[in-house]
Amino acid sequence: MTAEVKKATFALDYEGKALDFSHLEPMDLACPTQARPNGVRINVRFSCHCFTEAYDAAKHDGRPMMMDRGKQRAFCPARFELSQQLPDLIRSLPDAHVYMTPEANFVRLALNEDVEYRMYFNVRRFAESGYDLQIFVESAYRPDTPGLPPEKMQKVRFKVLVDKVLTNQKLKFHRR
Repeated sequence: MTAEVKKATFALDYEGKALDFSHLEPMDLACPTQARPNGVRINVRFSCHCFTEAYDAAKHDGRPMMMDRGKQRAFCPARFELSQQLPDLIRSLPDAHVYMTPEANFVRLALNEDVEYRMYFNVRRFAESGYDLQIFVESAYRPDTPGLPPEKMQKVRFKVLVDKVLTNQKLKFHRR
């Protein structure tokens, strides 16, 4: 007898609408690289920061709240709406460039109709259930003010990043 596993999809009622968060369920990404032409299997997970923002009592009265590592966060409808793009941004990574930030995480920039959207993530080895690596999307949002410009960040092809992480090589941030 085979047990059927059901995913528990997070749901939220907001302003009379039932919001679907299935786009933020963990996903798989395959990425062929120079070192592994047959592909690297990557597990992808998303933080609640992709659809919440830091709590401000004056601004967030009446908004759904959640705790993240002991800190209150408030549901952000703008971040939630933009988070619909995350699965496509993830799927675009194998052919993309990403930028290393001074904080040693990475960002994938997307520009649509003059709207900048930044997806911040980290990559680590993850030898679990047949995976090679794990991407954890720490946050994704449209900056209120211009963020650090790409010219000030270290640009790297995602495939090179994957090979470096697999072989425990460090990427060094070079200030520009």
